[in-house]
Amino acid sequence: MSEEVEIKYDIPPFVIVPNWIAEMLKPTELATYVALGKYADNKTKECWPSLNTIAKDLGKSKTSVITAIKALEKKGAIKVDKRKNDRG
Repeated sequence: MSEEVEIKYDIPPFVIVPNWIAEMLKPTELATYVALGKYADNKTKECWPSLNTIAKDLGKSKTSVITAIKALEKKGAIKVDKRKNDRG
């Protein structure tokens, strides 16, 4: 007798990528965009994962992620707001 298993996600199980974005991005940029979507709030569309977290998710270097994020911002796919902590 098999038992049914219900899978619950803390985050949505998929990320929607607009066609115009998918068509203009290089593979690492697209993967970075999708990784950011994994952490995005559904209402505000904001996300704050660390560069190390994204790099780990993608199996890429932190430098590759930084390059991809800069390209995504330049191409208008994302908007980057710098945050400061208590130490500046």
